[in-house]
This record gives sequence, C-alpha cells and structure tokens, in this order.
Amino acid sequence: MVAKERDDLAASVAALTTKTTTAAAALAQAESRASSAPSPADLEAARQSLVDTRQQLATANQELTALREKSAAANEIEPRLRQLEAENATLTTRLSTSSTLQETADRSARAQAESEEKLAAAQRAQAQLSQDRAALEARVTELTTRLTAATAPREPTRPTTVAAPASTSTRSLPATSPVTSPPPTPRVHTVATGETLTGIARRYYGNAARWTDIYAANRDLLRNESQLTVGLILRIP
Repeated sequence: MVAKERDDLAASVAALTTKTTTAAAALAQAESRASSAPSPADLEAARQSLVDTRQQLATANQELTALREKSAAANEIEPRLRQLEAENATLTTRLSTSSTLQETADRSARAQAESEEKLAAAQRAQAQLSQDRAALEARVTELTTRLTAATAPREPTRPTTVAAPASTSTRSLPATSPVTSPPPTPRVHTVATGETLTGIARRYYGNAARWTDIYAANRDLLRNESQLTVGLILRIP
C-alpha cells in the first residue's frame, strides 16, 4: 500500500513539474509580450496572462510542497511497515510451532489415558482370574475329599450277640437316665478385610475345601460365596 502511494506521489510530482515548466514558459512569453507592448489591448492581455500564469505557478508550488511532505512521511512509514511485516512473519512461525507442540501433547495425553485404561482392565481381569482360580481349587479339593471318602474300604460288620435271659432270682437294677452333656457353644467369625470363605475354612478346619460347610450354614447371610462384607458375623459349624 505504501509503495502504491509513493508511486502515485511520484506521478503527481511529475505532473506538477510539467505544469510548472509550462507555467514558467507562459510567464516568460507574457513578460516578453508585456515588454514589447504593441498596443494597450495587447499589454492588458499580456498582463492578465502573466497574472494567471503566476497564480498557476504558485498553486503548483503549493501542491508540490504538499506532495513532498507526503512523500517524506511515506518514506518514514515504510521502514516501520517492513519491521512490522517481519515481526508478523516471526509470530506466524512461532504460532505454527506452538500448534504442532500442542497437537503432540494432545496425542501423548490420549495415549497415556488409553494405556491407563488398558492397565486397569488388565488388573480387573487378573483379580477375577485369581478369584476364579481360588474357587476352582477349593472345588477340586472338595471333590478329591469326597472321592477319597467314597473309595475308602469300609470296616466289616461285627456279628450281633444275643444276650442270655436274666435269671428270675436276680434283682432288677433301677434304671438310670443317660447323662447329657451341654450343647457346644456355637463358633462365630467376624469377616475382616480381604478374607474369603476358603481362607476361613482353612483357619478353622485346616482344609480350604470345607468352605462349602460355612457357606451352607450362612446361606441366609450370603448371596454368593465370593461376596463377603467386612464386619459380617458368620456361623462356623
């Protein structure tokens, strides 16, 4: 834009220069005609032409001065404009670099979030696998115990001996009532953090497979064998 204005000013200066040259030639011609003064009419015409030419010349000089001032101002603005253009190019480059860095940071954040989600899913799967494995081991132990008990040899049945009838002369002894022992105090266990039925069975019976006995005795408290609530009081049969 500054270059265009400068070109326009240069064209205006050239036009004014031509106009000034023309006015100077007309002025010289009018002065020549006035000096010869062939007649009063020619003298008046030469004088009027001289006045008009001088006025045109003064106007041209004023316009030339104004154009020179505009040209000087344009020359002062041009270096600043070039500096601003250079700063704008630098800022554009920095903005492009910042955009690239932001995109890289966004991709890294998304990749990290995906990795954390995959890790959490793997941990959940591992915990479920461990729980299923413990339940399977307990089931295998239970079936092994039952199989061992079913295949163990039984003791032979002893023959029943018939007692001889008592002599009529023998005095009958008074009947004695059987001695009854007090019922055993039921055992209970309060569930702590991280405990399972297999671990509780191993603690009280020494056999993890007997978790089914504890589960059967507490069916009214347990929805399934893998969900134990901390603080729950279980009956230990």
